[in-house]
Amino acid sequence: ELGVLQGFSLLTGASALRDNGAGRVNGFDLFEAYPSHHEHYAALVERIRECGLTRWASAERLDAFEASQRFDTVDVLHVDISNNGETYRTIFEQWATKVTALMILEGGSADRDRVEWMIKYQKPSITNALEEIRSRYPTWDLVVLEPYPSVTVAVRRECANPGQLRP
Repeated sequence: ELGVLQGFSLLTGASALRDNGAGRVNGFDLFEAYPSHHEHYAALVERIRECGLTRWASAERLDAFEASQRFDTVDVLHVDISNNGETYRTIFEQWATKVTALMILEGGSADRDRVEWMIKYQKPSITNALEEIRSRYPTWDLVVLEPYPSVTVAVRRECANPGQLRP
């Protein structure tokens, strides 16, 4: 998981892995080093411990764009950083050959492209990037789930059967 904030999706995923008896979720975030909204690293680590999920979850201070270097493959990648068109392009470039099944990326709708900070900082459109990604990565199916704030789900065609995921 890239972009953890307070860890709600990380804890939810770890709880599901615990209930299923297998798997691990690794969360990466800048925490206090991120200049905008952030959680304290120690608070998230404590939350994982309090929930009894240390076997299924971990968190680490690391830039999202450096995390791909840590993995040869992952089954699922969840991306909830300050997503914009350039973020999407970079994530796909770094992870498309490493993710075996599914990517979940915050944003993707035209309404999400018009949020205040995207306009203020002149960030590239996600909707435009999605067209480029669809063309460049033909083995991936991308669907934007609306309404705002929206989420983009990218499914690797070769793994249309969830039973193919590693235990």
